[in-house]
Amino acid sequence: MFDIIVSTLIALMAGAAVLFLYVVRRPDRPIVRSALIDAPPEHIFHHINDLRAFNRWNPFDEPSPNGPDAYSGAASGPGQRYDFDTKSSGSGHIEIARSDLPRRVEMRLVMVKPLACDNRVMFTLEPEGRGTRVTWSMTGTAGPFAKVMGFLMCGEQMCCNAFDKGLASLKAIVERQAARDALRAVG
Repeated sequence: MFDIIVSTLIALMAGAAVLFLYVVRRPDRPIVRSALIDAPPEHIFHHINDLRAFNRWNPFDEPSPNGPDAYSGAASGPGQRYDFDTKSSGSGHIEIARSDLPRRVEMRLVMVKPLACDNRVMFTLEPEGRGTRVTWSMTGTAGPFAKVMGFLMCGEQMCCNAFDKGLASLKAIVERQAARDALRAVG
């Protein structure tokens, strides 16, 4: 009986080691989601290039329990920074690194908690028909612990779902604003 228990434990440990090696050796994959918004790039750009406007539709943002939001640096565009410390999203900062009006905004997301990471976040705005294809991507490297946690918690899928939710919110905000502008132009 003891031999069976030992053999089972050894087999479980070997299986766990193989799974761990599989997970940590997987390449870091970018997360990429997009949405078609019925507005020109110029009407969408400022909703991304200003972190205050970005956080109105950013699904990861929530009020900080430790006080008011901490914006610093430029008023918008490169150099604007937002420091956060929240219960569900963790703590770190996001900063606009580069902007190319009205086609691209690049950000750097540095997380301290719950898992340390340094990611590049990119928004591209490409005209498509009468609207704009907005693509939200994130790339970065994850350490072994972050890879295992992401694998166990389906982190990639959760991120994709959040990106989709955020893009849907951005679409609603921009298209609602475009409808109001059109009514003002007529009346």
